Amino acid sequence: MVEIQPKLIQAKMGVFKGNRALVEVVLFSLLLEAALVAGKRHVHLISLVGAGDSITVHCASGDDDLGVHVLSGEGQEFQWSFRVNIFRTTLFYCDVSWRDIPDFHFDAYDDKRDRYECSNCLWLFAPEGIYRWSDELQTWDFRFPWRPS
Repeated sequence: MVEIQPKLIQAKMGVFKGNRALVEVVLFSLLLEAALVAGKRHVHLISLVGAGDSITVHCASGDDDLGVHVLSGEGQEFQWSFRVNIFRTTLFYCDVSWRDIPDFHFDAYDDKRDRYECSNCLWLFAPEGIYRWSDELQTWDFRFPWRPS
């Protein structure tokens, strides 16, 4: 039968407790470094709804309100850049108004969806709906109709 020595167990547990703070600091540093290495993300919203027509966008995240922007004329754009948070939960959403569509909501950047798909996310507002540029396909990918069919 093995005799357990309480003082030895306490000493080993004490070593672990002392290192726990060090382990937490190292893990936090690795998460922070991963977020910084990922670099900046860029989102571009481009209007192609037609000359003389304007589209209103209001974009925000849980931390930042980017304000209301009116894109007048074909080819006008609104863009912003940001870094993904260390928890990889970054989400930017936009509410869009155009003609008789008072409030169309879509996620312009969702880290869960876009982490590997785009670091430079290009969105195009067209008369039939919203497209996003696909780096993989090298073409505009239709994402959202203004009205569900």
